[in-house]
Amino acid sequence: MQTRASSPKIFRDDLSSLFKAYKGQIVRVTILSGFLFFLLHILMGVSFYGNSLNEGIKNKLGMYFYIKDKPEEEDYIYKQVMSLKEKLEGAGIKTTFSSKEDSVKFLEKRLPNLTGTFEKF
Repeated sequence: MQTRASSPKIFRDDLSSLFKAYKGQIVRVTILSGFLFFLLHILMGVSFYGNSLNEGIKNKLGMYFYIKDKPEEEDYIYKQVMSLKEKLEGAGIKTTFSSKEDSVKFLEKRLPNLTGTFEKF
């Protein structure tokens, strides 16, 4: 019958003999595992970068509509536009509404010389 004190020694001896017998295989498996983990981190980094790039492009893309208005039908057209906006938002599409004046102010702020170009033509 073995005692508890001899168990760690037997375990240590077994590990020592296993390491001596399979040293080359252990080293190769360790190198291969290290390379695979490195490759995994590279692929995860590329995946995260691609995902953030995709989200950035998705946030920048959009559809813009210019709605010609007639002074006598201004309220009717506004109600139609708001109805369309609500339907799109109900379908899960993010929408924003800007009046013509707000749009021109935004463009003037982004491109200050744009109004001069419009005035030329």
